[in-house]
Amino acid sequence: MRTFTITVTTSCGDRMIRKILLCMLILISLSVPVHAGDRFNPSLSGERNLGQEYTWTIQNVSGLSDVCYNTSVYDYKIIGSQYMYYSIEWGQWFTEQADTGKKYLIVWARTESNGTSWYGWGGDRFTLWVWGNTTIVPDPVPLQDLPIKYQSEHYLTRVIAELQNRTGTDGELLTREWYGWKDGNELDRQEPGPSAAYDGMILYQIPAEAQPDDIRVLGWFGYYGYGIWYLTEQEELIQVVNTQAVEQKPIIQLDRIIRGKKSIGTITRRAGNERNVR
Repeated sequence: MRTFTITVTTSCGDRMIRKILLCMLILISLSVPVHAGDRFNPSLSGERNLGQEYTWTIQNVSGLSDVCYNTSVYDYKIIGSQYMYYSIEWGQWFTEQADTGKKYLIVWARTESNGTSWYGWGGDRFTLWVWGNTTIVPDPVPLQDLPIKYQSEHYLTRVIAELQNRTGTDGELLTREWYGWKDGNELDRQEPGPSAAYDGMILYQIPAEAQPDDIRVLGWFGYYGYGIWYLTEQEELIQVVNTQAVEQKPIIQLDRIIRGKKSIGTITRRAGNERNVR
């Protein structure tokens, strides 16, 4: 905690100036960020290292109970300017190419809730800050391009080959499920408990020159605060008291989360030949 010392020279009996300075000191103490260090508090908004949770509560949901969320960004992989996936319907491999001057970054995020069934917080809540001056939103969850005879409203999600048998910082295999999806189906509500957690990947295209040290992941949860995750370990973290997070707010339905959709106008290589996806 920071300590402030204010030295004032006033004429005897100048109580008004003393009161003004006292009010200023109180305001400063409320607005100064908390340097987390070894005293990390998951209930405070602000900076985090990978794996550290942000915890917040929505009170009195539908007049039933409170819902507590625990969110973390816990791992990442940069997979280069392209990735491969296998299509059972086509019976072959496809290669997806990033936009010119870009490469793919995948982060793994997890949100677990406790309380009652409520709306989920989709992957669109997580954006990137690159070099402190560039904001990048997630790509839509990539879905397979199907042969015409299989065209339907339901497209399968892609399973990226480069992530097969990838282990995380804890040595455990990383999931290849997409965040907010379960068994190939997109979720719009979240049930309580570990087994119903939103746990999976979020895909971004980042500048080819960007390095992990240049990137932070912002998880923004409206009235209920935010978390900022560094991809590389930081010794000193700054956290802040989010006054909005502790106020009683009216419960409203969240904005509809981004729905996955098939890529349009990208170039895919099929059996050595380029073609446009339509």
